Amino acid sequence: MKQATCPQGQVTSDWAIRRDNFGNDCVDVRFDRATCADCFKRPQCTRSKAGPREIMMRPQAQHKLLQTRRQQQATDTWRAHYGKRAGIEGTLSQGIRAFGLQRCRYIGLPKTRFQHVVTALAMNVARIDDWLTGGSFAKTRRSAFAQMHS
Repeated sequence: MKQATCPQGQVTSDWAIRRDNFGNDCVDVRFDRATCADCFKRPQCTRSKAGPREIMMRPQAQHKLLQTRRQQQATDTWRAHYGKRAGIEGTLSQGIRAFGLQRCRYIGLPKTRFQHVVTALAMNVARIDDWLTGGSFAKTRRSAFAQMHS
């Protein structure tokens, strides 16, 4: 039987191999409820008030590939290459979240095109306003796991 050990030295009670929602192999690891209940580090491990710590991991080959990709992302070359995509995705996200770009209010290509042009104009005006008034930029979300190690 395979096991994992938490930083406090507790051993897993359950280890199961399954497929996630995207069809990828993953390993579900679960610690015993009674063991986790008394641990003083519990708030750093799980947000659950009553349940035990549960972890989903990738198989070793997928994990190594993921770590390699994360190391590549730390290089200046990768950041320069990805910077264009990040800007485009940020613009699309702002258009969808703040300006309703995902739904068209009109029927027909000419009216749809007009809506997109007006939405782009509104986004540019909002960005110019933020720039002139020193508006704040969106914060990048940090995962609970990353927060635990800071």
